[in-house]
Amino acid sequence: MERFAPHLEQLDGKKGDLLIIGTNKIVELKTDRYDHDKYNNFIMERFSYEDKPGGVWQAKKNKVKYLVYWFVNNDKMYIFDVVRLYYRMKRLSKKYKLLEKHNANHITRYYKIPREEFADLFLDESVLKCSKRGKQKGRKNANR
Repeated sequence: MERFAPHLEQLDGKKGDLLIIGTNKIVELKTDRYDHDKYNNFIMERFSYEDKPGGVWQAKKNKVKYLVYWFVNNDKMYIFDVVRLYYRMKRLSKKYKLLEKHNANHITRYYKIPREEFADLFLDESVLKCSKRGKQKGRKNANR
C-alpha cells in the first residue's frame, strides 16, 4: 500500500479506511497475513460481531467505492468495486459454507472462497490514484 500513500488519506475507519485524495471515493482495506502463495482463498467476512454486517456487506452499506484485499507478507493486492463484489458475494454465499472464528470477545463469521471465483472482478491499481485534475483543499495535486 505504500506505493499509494501520496494518493490516499487515512480515515477514522468508521465508514471506511482511506480516501482517494481529490475525490469522494472511499476505500475499505482488508489485510491478511497468511501466505498468499500457499493458500488460494480469500477470507470474506460476513458478520464481524455476531450479526453485525462485515466485509463487503458493511462496505456497501457505508457507500465505499473500493475494497482492497492486501496480503501483507507477500505484498499482493486485489482491488474490487464494492457493488460488483457485493452481488458476487450474495451469489457465492449460497454456494459456500459460513464458517466461524471465535475471538476473545466476539465471533466472526466468514466464507473461505477460492480467488478464482473473483478473477473477472479484479481492478487495476490505477483506480486508487486521484485524477490529474483532482485537488483537495489545502493540498497540492497528489500526482506531481
